[in-house]
Amino acid sequence: MIPVSNPGAQYRNYEGEIQSAIDRVLGSGSYILASEVSQFELEFSKFLGSNFGIGVASGTDALRLSLKALDIGLGKEVIIPAMTSVSTAMAILSVGARPVLSDVSDETSLITAEKAEPIISKNTAAIIPVHLYGQSCNMHSFQELSEIKGLELIEDCAQAHGAQFKGQSVGTIGKVGCFSFYPTKNLSAFGDGGLITTNCESIAEKLKMLRQNGFSKPQISEIEGVSSRLDEIQAAILRVKLNYLEKMNKIRNKIASAYTSAFSDLPVICPVTPHDGSHVFHQYVIRVQRRDDFIRFLREKHVGTAIHYPLPIHRQPFWKAKGWNQEGLPTTDKLSSQIVSLPIDPFLSDKEQNKVIDTVKKFFEEN
Repeated sequence: MIPVSNPGAQYRNYEGEIQSAIDRVLGSGSYILASEVSQFELEFSKFLGSNFGIGVASGTDALRLSLKALDIGLGKEVIIPAMTSVSTAMAILSVGARPVLSDVSDETSLITAEKAEPIISKNTAAIIPVHLYGQSCNMHSFQELSEIKGLELIEDCAQAHGAQFKGQSVGTIGKVGCFSFYPTKNLSAFGDGGLITTNCESIAEKLKMLRQNGFSKPQISEIEGVSSRLDEIQAAILRVKLNYLEKMNKIRNKIASAYTSAFSDLPVICPVTPHDGSHVFHQYVIRVQRRDDFIRFLREKHVGTAIHYPLPIHRQPFWKAKGWNQEGLPTTDKLSSQIVSLPIDPFLSDKEQNKVIDTVKKFFEEN
């Protein structure tokens, strides 16, 4: 089966460097918030063009601690797209705030300022644009909206390592940027991991306390905090992989271009690169009719697929259990019934890529 993503291939290709990095940590005797984490924070921040980076335990924790650092909690509302990972909503709920869902663009599946503005209320504290699938939202329009309405702007960059808007890296445009290093991400650990970027020193210092039980100095809790730390081994692995991120993103774009060209005459809707933005193709997501038949056909031919996401947030059981049966999200509902993610990985071979293309074409020839 050709997998949608193949994190094991990265290990096999960079095994020597990765194993050396792991051995370096094990031999150091320092495993929590030591030199590997601090160096990765510096290196990734420099890569993005951010002043500060704070490593945490996961992408969800990056969102959760960012909300805490900005004093967003009980009684507050945070606007997010209905088309996103449920983790975005869970982070908001974990601090006592309520997620409010916006519909998305039919063209890009992204939240837009135009769709978010009508649902701003007196309780709205922040907007979280999600750079879904690796493509950048129109951040200038969100900057304008957040400034006019007095809202915090938090970027969810979990799928967009290296993506840019008008030449500026996502994660450096809002007040904070939240990254995940889940094993299938463009920049991935071999376990959970996350990082928060910010250009504000006071926020960075508060985040460092929040991730370490509120410590302002060893064993002195200045504020209420949690234990959410990027560990040394994952940081060492990420330092190796960061050296190859631009190269891997270019390969993803090359594969995406090949797919889009090959599917141009087929009854599918291919992804587009947003105006003024870039795409790093964490996922290559097409839209098809008769999705179940399409997926079944590809599976029988040993081509893997995925759906990101089959059940949007407002259709999730937990949402309905709260009595938040939000309607008025027709684009999200339509997209969630049509989208399919195809294999896209920097180590997808030419043979595998051609098999994906040929199998997709064959489905439409026979159906």
